[in-house]
Amino acid sequence: MQYRDYRYLTASSFLWFAVRWMETIVVGWMVLEMTHSPFWVGLVGAMRFVGVVLTPLAGLGADRFSRRNLLIYSQVLGFLLVAFILALLLVGILDVWHIIVFTLLRGINFALDFPVRYALVVDLVAPKEQLNAVSLNRASSDVTAALGPIAGGALMVLLGYAGAFWLMLVLSVTNLVFVLFMHDPPAPGTKGGEPLWSSLKEGFRLCRRDHAIMGVLGLACAANMFGFPLIHALLPVFTKLVLGVGPAELGLLGGAIGTGAFVGSLLLAWKGSRVEGNTFIWVSFLLWYVTLILFALLPYFGASLFLLFAIGCGQALSMVTTTTYLLHRAAPEMRGRIMGVRGLAIIPLFAGNLVGGALTGWLGAPAALVIFGVAGILSTVFLCLRLPSLHH
Repeated sequence: MQYRDYRYLTASSFLWFAVRWMETIVVGWMVLEMTHSPFWVGLVGAMRFVGVVLTPLAGLGADRFSRRNLLIYSQVLGFLLVAFILALLLVGILDVWHIIVFTLLRGINFALDFPVRYALVVDLVAPKEQLNAVSLNRASSDVTAALGPIAGGALMVLLGYAGAFWLMLVLSVTNLVFVLFMHDPPAPGTKGGEPLWSSLKEGFRLCRRDHAIMGVLGLACAANMFGFPLIHALLPVFTKLVLGVGPAELGLLGGAIGTGAFVGSLLLAWKGSRVEGNTFIWVSFLLWYVTLILFALLPYFGASLFLLFAIGCGQALSMVTTTTYLLHRAAPEMRGRIMGVRGLAIIPLFAGNLVGGALTGWLGAPAALVIFGVAGILSTVFLCLRLPSLHH
């Protein structure tokens, strides 16, 4: 936190993810109330991640242009999208198809932001502080994963959907102000005159040559397919149809995930550079899947809070170590493209949300989560056996 621009970026991340988590809870509950269909909830959750196919291009832009300016454009887009939905709510014409378009465009917004933000994090600190910087930046966003759902659930009860979106709009403006306060350091840049396509392919070639990077990316793909659908699509369904509680309790359950993620990120920030080796990465993924299965098998509100806390902790340990590992192995001028390729690992979340919604409608939410947890464990074991570099 001694670095001025790092402080502003961390504050921006806090607000950016606060809006994202509030939106996930509020939109999920809105769709469930409007349609009474787990499939529609899964579909809307899936549309949020269509835009990640653009992350390689966003990563390439982060290596060629001002990363701070790209963040500004991203925050302006986010503000306009939230304002659009709020306007539809205020005039009383909001429909499900509006929400689908909104989540699709917000996914594109996330795709433009993700590789730029994480490439910028490690630019602002010394190399030996990279794990600490990524962990603290992630911890700031994980606080919002705890507070955002609670705030979203409470606002839905107290002020309705419009009140929740008013708060999101205010946070979006404040986030933009923090980014504007940052200095504008030059991007590392690619080789002068290098064609766009050749520059883009260079990032893919780097990933393909390094088996350890490929293994870590494979673990991230599996996590998005089997781990994240609970958070991004199925939690409102589980809350209402299995636990039999309302939006306020949904906010508490979402907050438990964020609290666990915050604790996991702080743990890594405290350990700093002493967390070494690839084994720690895949073990944290296994922890995530095991607690997911236990959550499905123990449908009691108190137990659910505790297990969602553990799920959040495993999620943070997995994602922070994965991100730091990729950024550490990449040269500064390649970090945007590496994070762009990393963003593609989010694509399976589209399928995971759709499949999760369909399985929930067919077999019920607990059975769907058990299937996802077992599939996650098997995929992790398969990758470790196929790519021995994950053991080293």
